[in-house]
This record gives sequence, C-alpha cells and structure tokens, in this order.
Amino acid sequence: MAETERLFLALWPDASLQQAIHTEFNRHLRHCDGRNIPTPNIHLTLLFLGNVLADQHQCLETSISELNLSKSISAFDLKLDRPVYRQRQQILWLEPDEIPEPLEQLVKVLRDACTSCGLELESRSFKAHVTLARKIKKRILPEKIQTWGVKPFHWQVNEFALVESKTFASGAEYTVLKRWPLARK
Repeated sequence: MAETERLFLALWPDASLQQAIHTEFNRHLRHCDGRNIPTPNIHLTLLFLGNVLADQHQCLETSISELNLSKSISAFDLKLDRPVYRQRQQILWLEPDEIPEPLEQLVKVLRDACTSCGLELESRSFKAHVTLARKIKKRILPEKIQTWGVKPFHWQVNEFALVESKTFASGAEYTVLKRWPLARK
C-alpha cells in the first residue's frame, strides 16, 4: 500500500493571535470538561484533504504555486467575533459574522486546484471557523456564551498554508509544510 500524508489547507495565525485566542477562551472552557485545542494548533481549515499520495501532494503544491495567488487574491481582514457551541458534536468554535469575499475566492480556487490533482473533497460547504474545544461533556447554554463578553479578534490574513496532521494518543500534531502569500492590499 502506498504511503500517504494526512493533509489540509488552512489559514494559520501567528503565535500572538493563537495565544490571545487561547487566553480569552481558556478561562471559560476550563469548566466545560472538554479537550481544549492546544495553542499551537489554533487555525482555520480551508479544505480538509485527507490521506494524500506523494504524487497528489506534489501536484497540489505545483498547481497552487502556478495559481500565483500573490497577484490575484488580496490579503484580507478576518474578524472572528462569534463563539458557537454545537451540542450534538460537542464542539465549540469561533466564527466570523461576515465572510470576506477574498476568503470565499480563496476556498473556490483551492478547491479547483485540489480536484485537478485527483483529490476527492468533502461535499459539505465551507464553514469558516476556528475550533476552540472538542468533546465538551458539560452543556454550554447559548445565553451563557453571550455573558462571556468575548472581544472580537482581528486577523490580518496575508497567507495560507499546507499542513500535515499526525494523530497520537495525546492528540493531533500539526506541521506547516508550505506557505503561500496573498496579494498585498
């Protein structure tokens, strides 16, 4: 059986934004009896690619590089301002109230690049969010979230990344394999 890598495309915040998000939500989540996302793993998934063969990986990197997104899709501001709890999935995330047009464009062109390399993508539509905690055992009431007084996080998105995911008993470990810049504003 051929070797594969478990990959995804993501917006990857710098360490200071990861820390700010972690600090803000850690004080609320420590009472939820769930598994908080480790600070270095905080990100926004653009497309989950799953298990990718080496030739598909190479095709994808080449295809994305040839798109020359540093000239076609502008960097953008992403305002993360709405915590959302999904009881059935036992997950809490942070999402934007509004999706910037360049983010929608980026996902579309990346989806096309992935399918041109033979990758089968999930059929569900893109949902911009940053996962904060999983496997939350204590129910979080929506009105409780509203009392948290969470400040909006402003993220200047200048690039996106190809990331490898490895799963261990202790949790997931992510490695950024390659970054691509977006057009300067």
